[in-house]
Amino acid sequence: KGKTFKVHKDETVLIGRKDNFKESDLASFAILLDNSYKSVSSVGKPHLTVFYKDDAWCILDESSLNGTFIGDRKVPTGVEIKLKNNSFLKLSKGNGGAVIYCSF
Repeated sequence: KGKTFKVHKDETVLIGRKDNFKESDLASFAILLDNSYKSVSSVGKPHLTVFYKDDAWCILDESSLNGTFIGDRKVPTGVEIKLKNNSFLKLSKGNGGAVIYCSF
């Protein structure tokens, strides 16, 4: 909780609950949330992917069960969305969700 991650433009980041995975099981850079985030999809099927494309930071909800939100606006699954600087992402809402602040 309360960690900062620097992501480079050539990296793709998977975000999800670690479930039974170890960081060594993953081929790409991943942010693993503690299993107490029950509403966030596990990294085995990531909740969210963050990447840089066409001069913009983007996200892709990977068909998560409980949704991804920018502020209170639900992000459609399977659609690349460009992020605005200082965006707050919510992985699920309510108990068991996570909030990610994106600054670039």
